[in-house]
This record gives sequence, C-alpha cells and structure tokens, in this order.
Amino acid sequence: MLLKVKISSTHNPIKFISNSFIIYKPIHYYVFLIMILFINANILQLFAKTSLDSGKNTEQANDIKQNSEKLSKYPQRIISLSPNITEILFALGADKRIVAVTDFCIYPPEAKMKKKIGGLMNPNIELIVSLKPDLIIMLAANSDLKSKLSSLETKFLTVKNETISDVMESIIVIGKAVGEEKKAEELLKNFEEKLNDIKKLVEKLPKEKILIVVDKSTDSLQGMYCAGKGNFIDEMVSIAGGTNVLQDSSTPYPIASKEKLIELNPDVILDMSIYGERKEVNDKKILESWKSLYSINAVKNNRIYLVNPTSITIPGLRIPENVEHLAKLIHNLN
Repeated sequence: MLLKVKISSTHNPIKFISNSFIIYKPIHYYVFLIMILFINANILQLFAKTSLDSGKNTEQANDIKQNSEKLSKYPQRIISLSPNITEILFALGADKRIVAVTDFCIYPPEAKMKKKIGGLMNPNIELIVSLKPDLIIMLAANSDLKSKLSSLETKFLTVKNETISDVMESIIVIGKAVGEEKKAEELLKNFEEKLNDIKKLVEKLPKEKILIVVDKSTDSLQGMYCAGKGNFIDEMVSIAGGTNVLQDSSTPYPIASKEKLIELNPDVILDMSIYGERKEVNDKKILESWKSLYSINAVKNNRIYLVNPTSITIPGLRIPENVEHLAKLIHNLN
C-alpha cells in the first residue's frame, strides 16, 4: 500500500519520489537547493581556472626571468664582419641584436637592412666605434683588426671558415657566445643530417674528375685560380661525389695553366668565377673561352657549368644546399 506524506505549503507542490515514498515539498526548497549546487559548481570552476592561471603565470614569470638573464649575461649590440657569421646569427634568432654587418652580408634578405660598416678588409673603424658594440665577431684571418679597435672596451670572437669542420664548430661557438646554444645544436644536427643524406645518395655513383675554378679573367683562361686541397669547396665537391683533379696541390687555391688542365683532363668543369662586376657578362661568351681546350673531356662533352657563387663561395649554413646542387650537376641528377 502506498503511503503519502503531505507537507502543506502556500506554493504549488512538487512530487518527490524516494523508494516507496512520495513526498511533497514546497517549491522554494528546490529553488534553494539548485542555487546551492550552482554556487558550488561556480566555486569549483573558479578554483580550477585560478590553478590554471597560476600555472600560466608561473611559466610566463620563468620566461621573463630567462629573458632578463639573457639580456644581462649575453651581448645585445653585435657587429658581424663576415657573411657566414651574419647567416649564423640570423639562423640563431639573434638578428635583432645585430647593429651592423659588412657590405657583403646580403643573406638572408633582412641582412641588407642592417647598417653597413664597409668591406671585410677595410671596415669603417670610426663607424664601428660609434656603434658601441659589446661583441664583434670576425674571421680568424682578420684578427689583426683587433689592434685597430683597441680603443673599444668590447669583446671579440674569432672563428675559422676554411673547412666544413670549421663552419660546424663556428655554429656552436657563436651559439654559446650569444646565449643560443640549444638552437645552435639543432642547426648543427640538421646540417650534418643533410650532408649524410647526400653522401648516401651518391655513394654508389661513379666518381667524376672535377676542376673547380674560383677566379679567372672574364673572357679568357688567364689568371685561373682553382680550388685545391684543404678548403671547404674541395670538401663540398668530394661529398657531392666528385674527385678534385687538384687535390694533390700544395696550396688551397693554386693557379692552373692550360697545359696543366690538358694534363689533368677533367670530366666536369665548375666555373664559379662569374661574380661581382662579371655578373652581367654573357654566359655564352664565358663558355666560348673554354673552347681553346677542346681536347679535354669536359669541353668535348659540353660539361662546363657556370655556378652562381653568391652562396656557394660562402662557407656557412647553406653548405648542404650547395653540396646538393653540385651533386646534381656532377651526376646529371634531376
């Protein structure tokens, strides 16, 4: 038998069922109960949001602290005295701290917007002093510039760029100097992986004999400087699967005569001498100058390539890209 318990109220009753009981309670009881549940839910939501915001604030505080430490510990006014150094600084994310670069620093394109301090060998000393740098990064070959800047109370960092190993080391050294060591390690890892991929690609392909011309007269074969052994261009060709015909030279960049070239008989000629004021010279005219050496394989087989040296002669982060380009030329790869 169903037992009903009725509680009088001036309000419309609401039926409540609990097991075998049907209990009538006033409506304001349930309104009050709903309000309590709503308030508790909001309190819990506010507590969760406060905890989340607290975590975010802590993370932001840590970022601010790290940035402050970087500002106080690492240089903020950097001058780069070489294109490869400038490229590394930009890749490290330190470009906003660069106050000046050389006239030859044109990559990345943003580098063109930086203040120019002159050439590699004849920079504007007065301008450098006026910029009040706290770090000047230069090549070891230009280290004598330090004496000319002896009045500056600043730090100097010198790096080498003769070989690919020098370039790899400079990435880490510069990264440490500007407080971007982790980023430098990532750049180096990516650099090495790309080179290893190219090595695997060409390891089973035949080795071609390569002549690498880095400078010569515009429309003749006079004053021809070539890449010998022990420099990054020679190493790039080797990684690309070629054999430098001048790898036994006693100097990094020997002068080669026509007679010597006939004796060496290269299969491929990489002419990198078309730069600076020569960039407007007609390619056909340059290729015509090689026809006097009609007896060598590269000329007979039309395997003379005019290589744009804008990046290929800069020993920097774009070496893997340049090696890939050379591999395609040497092995006729698409």
